[in-house]
Amino acid sequence: MPAERPCGPEGPECEWKVRVPAPDRLSRTLAAFHNGVGGSVWVGIEDNGRMVGVEDLPRARRRIEAAAALCEPRPEIQVDERWVGAMRLIEVQVAPGEQLCAVETSDGGRRVYVREGSSSRPATAVQVKRMEYGAQTKVQLDARSRRVLTALASRGRLSKGELARAISAGPRTCRRTLIPLLDGGLVTEGAGGFLSLTPLGHRRARA
Repeated sequence: MPAERPCGPEGPECEWKVRVPAPDRLSRTLAAFHNGVGGSVWVGIEDNGRMVGVEDLPRARRRIEAAAALCEPRPEIQVDERWVGAMRLIEVQVAPGEQLCAVETSDGGRRVYVREGSSSRPATAVQVKRMEYGAQTKVQLDARSRRVLTALASRGRLSKGELARAISAGPRTCRRTLIPLLDGGLVTEGAGGFLSLTPLGHRRARA
């Protein structure tokens, strides 16, 4: 019987890597976890979930440290060995941060990354503005607003129609409920009109 993985599936708080990526790529994931609710990068696991382990631990640690050094502010990370039988995995735990974390770009600029499902993607200017604004403004949540956050936290991305059904509300009521959540930086609307939680929204959903 194959050994059981010591982590859950890939998602907003978990990512699998068969080996440590190049520092510029890994830094995006570290920053995205920092900007969200935290998370773990597991090294030694293939995309299909099969565990293959890590052999060169010193090289892996050097790459992880180099990736963290590309982030500003530097995310709080903890690197641990996790043994599954005779197989060694690496877990890189990233703590959530209070300040937005950006990654150095090749042209000397900086870019903010966020988690979208199981991927780390560049935040849009609107997302960044709303996250900065939302960090300073406390949005008051009523019962329906909390249902919105819970639905998006559990399902990731939803259209407005799917969200209305998930919270048992009509389209107009759903739209009215979304306005303060969008303005307060808890929910963002992406390509195709799909709604998802911002890092601040994930925090409020857990509160």
